[in-house]
Amino acid sequence: MELSSHDKGVVNITPDQLREYMASHAESEFVLIDVRQPEEYQAQHIPGAKLMPLMDLEHRIDEVVSTKERNLIFLCRSGARSGRAAGFFAEAHGMANVFNVAGGMLGWNGHALPDFPNLKTFDGMDTVTDVLLQAIDLEKGADRLYAGLLEHFDGKPQYEVIDLLSKAEEAHGRAVYGALRKVSEGQLENFETLYGDMKGDILEGGEPVETAISAAKRAIEHGTESLLELALELELRAFDLYRSLAHKTQDEALRATFLDLAEQEKRHAKALLRAIGKAAAA
Repeated sequence: MELSSHDKGVVNITPDQLREYMASHAESEFVLIDVRQPEEYQAQHIPGAKLMPLMDLEHRIDEVVSTKERNLIFLCRSGARSGRAAGFFAEAHGMANVFNVAGGMLGWNGHALPDFPNLKTFDGMDTVTDVLLQAIDLEKGADRLYAGLLEHFDGKPQYEVIDLLSKAEEAHGRAVYGALRKVSEGQLENFETLYGDMKGDILEGGEPVETAISAAKRAIEHGTESLLELALELELRAFDLYRSLAHKTQDEALRATFLDLAEQEKRHAKALLRAIGKAAAA
């Protein structure tokens, strides 16, 4: 679906319209701003939403104004607080393309996540090179997880999508490596050597790979659908992390890299949703 807004006006959309829009548009085309309190966001939030409590908006105007070329979508619990926030930016700052989710989280029937994105995964990394190397290592971790699941799906309809996801994690790593080559000042190992030497011990959500594999094996006991649901949550957490990193960085090239990674994780989630549908119908 498309969103259209009149100049300096706010358009109310439903949670279903938001879900459809997010599924069909690139991450670079919009910003979803959650104006609830941190504890509300921590309890449950839409993956990729930027937390900006209503009381903080006045002090964080520059963060929002810098995104005015894209659709701004405001969200809260019911639509009341987000309506005020959307109106503030549409009227006081003359911004178009401003939308409010009427019904808010109370009406949301899509996927949601608890807790904050695990940005600690990138703590202590002061350079773009460090960040990109860590991103490649995280992709290696997801690759290891999916590779560990393939044996269970051998001969089953879901094997193809899990195999695709496993290969796609390496492709993600190659994409990040391409960005790394652009910023690396010293001699850089070829991708195969670099990727092969990485441990890949943790996932984007901060969970150790071995812990995730153990959880996956337990999920297998409850059927293919439960296992795929677990994989879906991991992909959504990865998407949430990269989208949040894109929100925080001031480096446009790095921001574009994170948004692209978020976009790819979103595609993975869609593939898993299709696989879950097939498992449920089997």
